[in-house]
Formats: sequence, C-alpha cells, structure tokens
Amino acid sequence: MDRRRVFLLPLVAALPLVLAAATSSCGATVVFADCNDGERECNGECVVVSSDPSNCGACGVECPEGVCESGQCTTGGCKPPTVDCGGTCVDTSLDPNHCGACFSPCDDGVCNNGQCAEECPPNLTNCFGSCVDTTSDGNNCGFCGNQCGDEQGCISGNCVGNPCEEPFELCNGECVDTQFDDENCSFCGNGCPGFQTCEFGQCIGGACDDAVCNICDVVFLPSDLIFQATGTTEFSGNDHIPICTGASAPEVLHVFTAPATGVYTFDTIRSSYDTALVLMDESCSTLDCSDDEIGAAAQIQAPLEAGRTVYLVVDGFDSGPYALNVNFVGDCPPGTTQCGGDCVDTSNDPSNCGGCGIPCAIGAACNFGECEMLCNGPCGTCEPTVFLPSSVPQSTVGSTLGLESALSPSCGDGTAGEKLHFFQAPFAGTFVFSTGTSEFDTVLTLLDPATCGELACNDDASSPTSLVSMVMTQGQGVYVLVDGANGESGTYTLTVAGSSQPACPTVAMANTVPQTVSGTTAGSLNARAGTCGGGSAPDNTFAFTAPTTKTYVIDTIGSSFDTVLYVLNGTCTGTQELGCNDDVPGLGSVSQLSVPLTAGQAVTIVVDGWGQHAGNYQLRIQ
Repeated sequence: MDRRRVFLLPLVAALPLVLAAATSSCGATVVFADCNDGERECNGECVVVSSDPSNCGACGVECPEGVCESGQCTTGGCKPPTVDCGGTCVDTSLDPNHCGACFSPCDDGVCNNGQCAEECPPNLTNCFGSCVDTTSDGNNCGFCGNQCGDEQGCISGNCVGNPCEEPFELCNGECVDTQFDDENCSFCGNGCPGFQTCEFGQCIGGACDDAVCNICDVVFLPSDLIFQATGTTEFSGNDHIPICTGASAPEVLHVFTAPATGVYTFDTIRSSYDTALVLMDESCSTLDCSDDEIGAAAQIQAPLEAGRTVYLVVDGFDSGPYALNVNFVGDCPPGTTQCGGDCVDTSNDPSNCGGCGIPCAIGAACNFGECEMLCNGPCGTCEPTVFLPSSVPQSTVGSTLGLESALSPSCGDGTAGEKLHFFQAPFAGTFVFSTGTSEFDTVLTLLDPATCGELACNDDASSPTSLVSMVMTQGQGVYVLVDGANGESGTYTLTVAGSSQPACPTVAMANTVPQTVSGTTAGSLNARAGTCGGGSAPDNTFAFTAPTTKTYVIDTIGSSFDTVLYVLNGTCTGTQELGCNDDVPGLGSVSQLSVPLTAGQAVTIVVDGWGQHAGNYQLRIQ
C-alpha cells in the first residue's frame, strides 16, 4: 500500500493543559495534572511512554522483558530485527542456526526469510548459510563477508556514505522513514502483513473488509449544522495512532459531510476520558490533530465547503464513552461557535456549555464545557433559604445588601446579590408574586425545586417592579428568587397573592390556520400574568396545537381594549413563556406575537389586559 512518508503539520497548535478553573468563593478549584513535553499522565504520574517499560507507548502497556525503546517493547535488549538467542543477538530471518526461531537450525541447506531451504532463490546469494541480497546487504555488500562501515550504506553492491537524512534510513537502497513505511516498519525488511499500515513503527489495522483509512470502527454522522454524537471506544480496535499523541488506544472514525460552506468546530467536550481528535480528508491524510485543547477534551476548527466529506477520529490515551460535538461557526472568530446567531465560547458560556443549546442550571457556571455548581445551597445559592408561610395574601420584607451573586436569571445580568424563598401553594389556583414598593430595580424568578430549572423570569413588569405568576396545584412548591438588575441591591418587599384556578382553557381552538375567535374578558377571573403585563386584569385562555412546523403570527387586532397577549408552552399547566407583548408600535393598544412552533407542539394562548382593562377581543392566528 502506498503511504506518504512525511506528515502534514497540524493546522491549530494544541494548547497546554489548563491548570485551574476558578469558581466563586463558595466553590472549589478544579486542578488538572501538568506534564512536561514528551510525558503523559498515567495513573496520576507523569511518565515518558517512549521508554517507560510499565507504560510503553501508552498507559498500562508493560514490557515482559522490561525493555522499552521508542515506545516499543524489545527482547533482551537486542535491536530489531535481531532477538536474543542464548545471549546472542541474531536475525532469525537469516541465521541458519536460528532460522525462524531461536535454536531452530537448518541441518542441510540455507535460511531464507525465516525458513530452511535447499538453496537460495536466483536473486539472492548464499552467504554462510544465509540468503542475502548482496546489492543492498550492509554485512555482505557486493560479495559475502564485505561489511560496510557504521556511517555507510550498501547501494548497488558498493559501500557508500549514507545518503539519507534523519529521520530516514537506508533500506534496500532506498531512503525510508521506518516509523511510517509499510514495507520497513520499525526496521528494514519488516513489512506489515495484509492491509495493515505502519504507524509510529507499529503495524496496525487491516482487520476488517469495510475499514475506512484502515480503521474498522466507523460511524456515519448526519449532515447537520449542529448536533452531538455519542458512543464508546471500549470495544473498538486500535487501528490508528494520532500524530499529535503517538499513543496507542482504541478509536472510532466518523464520516461527516458538510451541509453548508463555512467554519465548523469539532470537539470532545463531555467525554469520560482524556481524548484526542484527528481530522482527515478522503485520502486519509491528516489535516489537523488535537489533544487537550479544553481541559482533557480535544477541539478542532476547520473551514469546509458544502458537500465536502471529512473523517473525524476520536482517539485518546484510554477508552470509554465519548461525545463528539459538531457546531457550525460560520463567520465567527476562532475559538467561538455560532449558537442561535451569536458567536459564543462553548467552553465557558452557561447558555451553551459544551455545545449549542446546552444550558447550565441557575446557580451553575460553565468551566471547560462542563456545568459546575458554585455554592452548596439550594440551586447553587450561597445564602440560607427563606421559607414563606403557606397562605395568601402575604408580604415579606428582606434585603440583598452584601449578599453573594451566584445565580444568573435569564432576564437579568447575574451581577447582583440575591435571596431565595420557598413557597407552597395552600390551594389549587393562580399565584402572583410581585416586588412592588421595593427600593431598588428588582429581578424576580421562579425556579422548579426538583430541577432548579427556570419557570418564569421578569425584570420590569411595571418599572422597577417585577411580577411573575404561576398556576399551581395544592401543596406544590416553588422557589422565588429576588435578584437585582444592573448590579443593584437593597431592601425589597415580596408579596404573594392567589386566586382559585378557573376552568382552562376558556376555548379549545381548532388546529388549523388561519383562524379567528372572539369573546370577552369582562367578568372573567384574573388568573394569570405575563412578563409584559396582565397581573391585575381578567384573562381568557386558549388551547392550540400547531398543525405544522412554522412561525405563527398571533394578534388581537380588532379588540376594544388595551390587550396583553402571551403564549405559554404546554396546555394550561405550562409555565414557560414563549413570548409576551403589550402594544404593537403603530397599531395602538392591540398586541401581536411571532412564535416559532414545531408540528404537534401544544401551547396556551392568553388574552389579558393592561392594568385593569377588560372587554371584547378578537384573537387571530395565521
């Protein structure tokens, strides 16, 4: 098999291991081992795998004879291709007294390529019972017994000065790199059998018929812009050695075809072991190789044209479950990834931690693509939780002055201190939480006690007052977080009001578009509130299921009062707000929203009023 003799240099240099990931004063510091160049961490120690007999070439590879040279176990200290036979280094492919194995003499005849024969082939010469090529054999150059000097090579039967430069060696009259030459792997004449190839002086691969680049374990990836593929190398073969590590470990090759022209980021963030990542083209040439770009994870960025196919090899210093993340960067700067139209660093972005669309829970930070809790309180808070009475109405006064800032609500900047409260619903109904009469600009957030996921968030429902509402069952609990906008803190007043839950939905809409329904909120209960208003006016609810995947335009054009319109994910019990609007510029006091929905997605549309406004409305979906 024709192999290239000189490898391309990586396009992006590997960064050194990061020493520490800083957290807040309430958290711990994560420390990674830092080994010198040429060393590798094995079981917590830095070793030289090129010469360590207990970790020869890779962690855990132990040499039986206790000798490791150039990352390979040697026998008795003899240099390949010779082996130790009774204290003497002999070449068993030629020696008539040790032909094919130690102490296996050829009683009659000669030794040819490790086998006894009556005579040598026509192209070889019998020199003292060994079949050799006198045109290239340095011990029998031109004629038997004519040994060339240490700095000479045998070319066409003549001893001449060695014409090869490092790292090339003279083998059979040709300068080859024995680290990567399939016919002279590790030493002259050591050909790799079958479809195996020479990688760093070792014959590997070739064990299957459907291999890609001589790698047997192959996965075909979807041709998408952003996705994560997971798998394991635990049961894979070792058919490839990355040029940036030189380590022997199982690997999996992934076939990826770019769906669009632009820059792509490939990384192994969230893998369970120390990984390496190799990018190859369809000719199996290495385009880039990465090790420890982000902590123990690898990362490669590469520009690809639409329709181009490349190979991504997940390798490393061990084996186990891995994650391969593919992100379309577009025109983002190096080291960043395009997520939702923004260029972000997925190694530290809490909304895209380790990949686009992977958020950290409130109270967690993103360090090296992994979410880590900052403090040990509920949801990562640093201060004791305030337990509110299970009754309504109620009012509580507190202060955020001097408190730790551990959480980052989606509608705030996360720079102010915060206080966490727990409230349990005394009955089934709608509960409204507000920070009216507080002395600073507040941010109010509701969190799920089980997951710490954000249920609702509001900065200024009526500046600087924050207001959120939630439909709750009897006995259901919720965390209420009082935070500050723009780093502000001070004394706050938290009020909780509630009303029995009305029938929901008021109207079950048909799953077709366009459609228009009409009605009135006059006489209805004030059961809900949106982040943009509606906390004091009666409201009506509408159940709608998207018939197709598209962006739906929802409005109240034609209504007789100042409307507030918002959409909640889910049917009636939904708390995640998908959009909220009070007034459309140029259209007066009516409301309008554009909401992207997937086919079959169920939502609750709420027609509410600004202040205490109520009246006749028209609700249109198209």
